[in-house]
Amino acid sequence: MVKCETSLGGSLICGPAGEYRECKEQPGKALKRKGYGMVNMEHEAIIGETRAFAEAWNRADAKAAAEFYTEDGVRVGAFGDIQTGRREIEAAYDRLLHQVMPGANVSQEEGSVRMLTPEYAIWQGGMEITPADGRATIKGYVVQVMKKVNGHWLVLESHPKFFPTRI
Repeated sequence: MVKCETSLGGSLICGPAGEYRECKEQPGKALKRKGYGMVNMEHEAIIGETRAFAEAWNRADAKAAAEFYTEDGVRVGAFGDIQTGRREIEAAYDRLLHQVMPGANVSQEEGSVRMLTPEYAIWQGGMEITPADGRATIKGYVVQVMKKVNGHWLVLESHPKFFPTRI
């Protein structure tokens, strides 16, 4: 594959005929064909970050989980707790991963990405937390405001929520 420059200064990844093209609705955006849909390359980068975050969470690595946030990031936890800045966010993940839900495993849907500007986006998707002690899986949903910092997508603000159990 070859990275080509578009007429508008963006880049386009060129592959076999018909596999990659420039989006006519958003000139300058590099899009990759997947079946009938299109996936923006920025979307793929954001989804990759959310997958890497889940891996850090599953390793119970609070420091690594906090590194996915901007320095001034905000986390409004599913229990109503609010943290601002990486230090507070790391401390919250340390409590969550080692005291509240030790050994739990998280899985997240690929979710969806809405680009707001070239530097800001919203990612949202479902999540499931499987407690290590055999309790029922906890289902929920996450909405995150993402900010591109030095070429990497970081969480500016995160709002994970749990769904109530059905009666």
